[in-house]
Amino acid sequence: MLDFLTLLRENPYPGRGILVSRDLVYYFIMGRSANSRNRIFVTTGDGIRTEAYDPAKLEDPSLIIYHPVRTMGSALVVTNGDQTDTVCRYGDFRKGLMTREYEPDDPNWTPRISAILNADGSFELSILKRKNGRCLREFFCYEGVDAGQGYFISTYQGDGSPLLTFAGEPLEVTVPTPEEVWQALNALELKYGCNPNQKPSRVFMRDGSDLPFAVLNGKPGYINLLDALNSWQLVKELKAATGLPAAASFKHVSPAGAAVGMPLSEVDKKIYFVDPAAELTPIACAYIRARGVDRLCSYGDWAALSDTCDAATASYLKDEVSDGIIAPGYTDEALEILKTKKKGNYNVVQIDPDYLPAATEHKDVFGITFEQGRNDLVIDKDMLTNIVSENKDLPENAKIDMIVALITLKYTQSNSVCYVKDGQAIGVGAGQQSRIHCTRLAGQKADNWYLRQHPKVLALQFVDDIRRPDRDNAIDVYTSDEYEDVLADGVWQNTFKVRPEVLTAEEKKAWIATQTGVTVGSDAFFPFGDNVERARKSGVTYIAEPGGSIRDDHVIATADKYGMVLAFTGARLFHH
Repeated sequence: MLDFLTLLRENPYPGRGILVSRDLVYYFIMGRSANSRNRIFVTTGDGIRTEAYDPAKLEDPSLIIYHPVRTMGSALVVTNGDQTDTVCRYGDFRKGLMTREYEPDDPNWTPRISAILNADGSFELSILKRKNGRCLREFFCYEGVDAGQGYFISTYQGDGSPLLTFAGEPLEVTVPTPEEVWQALNALELKYGCNPNQKPSRVFMRDGSDLPFAVLNGKPGYINLLDALNSWQLVKELKAATGLPAAASFKHVSPAGAAVGMPLSEVDKKIYFVDPAAELTPIACAYIRARGVDRLCSYGDWAALSDTCDAATASYLKDEVSDGIIAPGYTDEALEILKTKKKGNYNVVQIDPDYLPAATEHKDVFGITFEQGRNDLVIDKDMLTNIVSENKDLPENAKIDMIVALITLKYTQSNSVCYVKDGQAIGVGAGQQSRIHCTRLAGQKADNWYLRQHPKVLALQFVDDIRRPDRDNAIDVYTSDEYEDVLADGVWQNTFKVRPEVLTAEEKKAWIATQTGVTVGSDAFFPFGDNVERARKSGVTYIAEPGGSIRDDHVIATADKYGMVLAFTGARLFHH
């Protein structure tokens, strides 16, 4: 006998199913479309009927509203469609089903599955399915079943396009409790938790509803899904706040980069290693900018897109080291490209863009449940009106940069500081105990991004067969104080065709000094002016932070000293 719970957990999409046992009969519906999910079971005088949960959202009732369960004399009829009524009208299981065929939902041609349970314990299962353009009607008759034993039939063998029809005889399975079945249907089994020793691991909805996402390819892990769900929230909110396509590159539940879909400059294309002939759609530009800013931290990232993933985005992502992607949809071409990554195991997750979580969220720590209201704070331009500096000139592009910074911080492990320029996060400092350390860390990353635009870096001549990660690491080391690690005799030849000139400390300082127009955001107030002093060294002109420090006057005075624009948002953005 097969373990029924394992069967359900390992099948990404069984569709609709019937399990018949001695004491229990299970019928379930798994639906992915908004129309399919908009229904509930209600009891009737002789059985169970499906109804629209929200009648106003009902699109097509023909294949989703029916009697799955009805009594027929002393017998019980269970089916996945309106053939229940047909059987009851004929008063005979086989005669009724011989008049019906599979559902007319090209290209899936969903089978009709049915069962009848007789008073003496005997039962029949049936499937009507398409074969060679005709209807194949199969019937399976059982005289009864032992305790703890059941027979199971479903519409599909698993996910696919088109969906693969159930084949063979009904499966002999164990019979779990209703609660166990409910959880298995609505849970996604994971390889393990944060670490291999943390087993078992799965994700599910506490209310028993369907997960708001579907795994189209691969098998995401625990941290993968944490990255996916946090990054999706970021890009969704960024799109809503700016009206621009948005993307993020996540690692370990914090963004390595985030950006909106502004066009790439010629310098951007060079430092992000974009094929000059490549098609660049707005959503592709957003991801290239999000991914390209901090290529070392984005190595093995989780990608998130606010819009449908197109072939242009998938083509860029195809050549990068990445663990997975989440988006509200995928073009057919994009999906085929992504399925070629990681030997066919690349994680592709599709999120329901209309999904809204419950207002209250829970988290278990050390066996203790924490409860809080979800952080549904809306970040938009209205939050930027309290400008406390003498300079109050805040242009539209700087407002967008402030919004990018603040929404990025909302989904970054605290404490956190974010530098932004031209709609892209160019430096994120996350998870530091001291805010000045956040500011320094993020500022150093912003400086590194700008140094990659230095003429000496743009002129580097790499050997032809260099791997992308080796090239990225070489650039990082070359622009650091440890440049000898890649320029030493006998070493540089592994990376460069020609030994580069040293990028001196004086040259780096002078180049960074030309940076201007940068925005910095903080998830909590700057307690001292030293944060402003550090930010200035990385070209910061605009600052967005909550305010509320007993030293606000000193912070404002420091901003005024350099002619910066300082906006107090009044909103703290801690994320843990």
